[in-house]
Amino acid sequence: MNLVRLGVLVVGLLPLTACAAGDEKPTLEVAATRAPIPADIEEVHAEMERIAGSKMCETDADCATIPLGQRACGGPSGYMAYSKLIGTDAIVQLEELAKQSAELAHQNNLKNQMMSTCEVMPPAVAACIEQQCKITTARELIRSGTPANPNDGLTQ
Repeated sequence: MNLVRLGVLVVGLLPLTACAAGDEKPTLEVAATRAPIPADIEEVHAEMERIAGSKMCETDADCATIPLGQRACGGPSGYMAYSKLIGTDAIVQLEELAKQSAELAHQNNLKNQMMSTCEVMPPAVAACIEQQCKITTARELIRSGTPANPNDGLTQ
C-alpha cells in the first residue's frame, strides 16, 4: 500500500519537475517606472489644458473634473480640474477629448501589454482654491466645510 502511495506521489510531482527542467524559466517583467506617455496622448492632454484655460473660479460650484487617459485595468489614469465658466461648448470639447484620451491610452495599454494594480480609485474632486479650480481630496473639503460632489461636471 505504501508503494502505491509513493508511486502516486512520484507521478504527481513529475509535471512539476518537468517545468523546472526547461532551459528558460518564464518570468514576468514589470517596469520599475511608469511608461512614457505617447506623444499623441500628450497632444490631447495639452489641447485639453488649452481649452480649460485659466481655470478661474469664484466658488467650488464653478469647478469640475474630467478624466484623463485610461489605466490598464480600466478607469482613468488621472483627472484634470477645469472651470465651468469656460462655457458649454468648451466643456463638450473637453468631454470629447477625454474620450479620445481614454481610447488612445487603451490602445497604448494593449499594444505595450501594460499592467496595473487594478485598484478602484475614487473620482477626483475639484475645488476653488485661491480663485483657481484645483484637484483636491474629499477629506480636505470636509475639513474646510465644503460639500464634495465627485460627479460634478462629469457626464455619462
